[in-house]
Amino acid sequence: SVGEFTFYGCSKLSGFDYSGLVSIGSGAFYGVQLPEHLDLPEAETLDVTAFVEDEGANNLVTVNAPKLKSIGEQGFAGCAKLQSIYAPNLESIGYAAFAYTAIEELEVSDSLRSNDLSYDLFEGSTVFRAFYATVDGEKVYDATFDEVMIKDGVLYKENGEGYTLVTYPAAKTDSEFTVPEGVVRIEFCAFYMNGSLTKVTLPTTLKYISNSAFLSCESLNTVVFRSYYAPVLEGTMTGKVVEITHDNVSEYSGFDKLYGYDYYYQSQGVVGAPLYYNTFGGQIGSKDAEGLSAVLPDNCEGYDTLLYNVFFTVSDETSGVTEGKYAVKFKEAVSKLPETVDRYDKILVEAAINAYNALEGHADEKQYVSADVYERFNKARSEYYVDDADYKINHIFDIGKNQASFDKVKEARAAYNMLSETEKAMVDGNLLNTRIAELNTAFGTEIDFSKNYEDYVKDTVTPEPTPDPDPEPTPKKLSAVVIVLIVVGSVAVAGGIGFAAFLIIKKKKSE
Repeated sequence: SVGEFTFYGCSKLSGFDYSGLVSIGSGAFYGVQLPEHLDLPEAETLDVTAFVEDEGANNLVTVNAPKLKSIGEQGFAGCAKLQSIYAPNLESIGYAAFAYTAIEELEVSDSLRSNDLSYDLFEGSTVFRAFYATVDGEKVYDATFDEVMIKDGVLYKENGEGYTLVTYPAAKTDSEFTVPEGVVRIEFCAFYMNGSLTKVTLPTTLKYISNSAFLSCESLNTVVFRSYYAPVLEGTMTGKVVEITHDNVSEYSGFDKLYGYDYYYQSQGVVGAPLYYNTFGGQIGSKDAEGLSAVLPDNCEGYDTLLYNVFFTVSDETSGVTEGKYAVKFKEAVSKLPETVDRYDKILVEAAINAYNALEGHADEKQYVSADVYERFNKARSEYYVDDADYKINHIFDIGKNQASFDKVKEARAAYNMLSETEKAMVDGNLLNTRIAELNTAFGTEIDFSKNYEDYVKDTVTPEPTPDPDPEPTPKKLSAVVIVLIVVGSVAVAGGIGFAAFLIIKKKKSE
């Protein structure tokens, strides 16, 4: 192993023998003169910035690392001539690992299909054009695995809610692109530096657009939104100060609309900690992020916020009628349900049921919910009802003529009656019938469960009269009582023994 920063900045070091290295630390060979062909036959881990080349001193073209399992952040960043890397056992690749390299395609091998591919792997690259996979010996640009999907060379990762669009290659030459349905998030720098896109259409499922998602997409002029709710634009505030002067005012054409003279202005013409949203083109309010047209659905909410108003001019064209909020809320509620549901998921199931009932009242939106969503909902609802009924039936003990027994049997019976015939076969209906019979016996009648416990229990005991809280005393002839308190404290000289007298009460009968 070679520890971190061991040869950092040793710009004249060359001819190093890397063949025995297993572990390579952070910055270990940062700035070293690398060979044209780097052979790492035993290397397994390669940490952050391990092989960064200085600008203008680029030699590395190929890498052979058959045992390599991980490449840290910016592992080969700046290796401007690097065209290929052979590492079939890679399990993880860190952020910007191949930034500013000459790699045009990257294989998502078997070991890389586990969702451990970071974002913006090819930051600054103008030549990277596609991800691919090898399936049945053939090179394919469309493939779906458990946690990773490749579609037309674009990389997506499963995130629990749907997919995140991770990387749209900068060298991809399509002028228009439609993000597929099922994508809920667009990652940081996902479209960074693509110079060909002029129009992008976003799906109804999209919820979040990360900061810098479309940074430096200089040809992009139209964004078509199809989601009912405006996707959240992620951003922050900078720590810098922007001073607006006569010379640079044209650089910040949207700042007037964005800030006016609110608290961001420290003094006239000076903006402190401006919003740092590079979502589309460049920093919001700057000339890099102007001239964008937004095509919105006929029915939508949330697109009238300040951020959207500064980034876009709304087009007269529309993207048509999209799924409404009832369909959105139902799908979102269903997406939160676990794979297997039981009675402990009551809150989530009830939320899905309420959303379903609301959707039933808006039939025009039901077309936007797929059969898979309904199937998942029905399965979860069924599992919940069955588990709830089964629990209630199996937790009725010691039947007696009391309200606890009455209520438990009534609740279990109601839960059982809600089940379909298929569902009823999954619980012990015979046990329920036994408990009902026991309750009938305890009460001496056949219970009508549409009635309440109070309807079967009448208080027939005549209560005793309430005593007078302050009765008059009965006159009596009082006995004469003589109370004599004698307290004697003395010390017997002979025996040295102390004693005390007691309270003596003497009662004398009156004559």
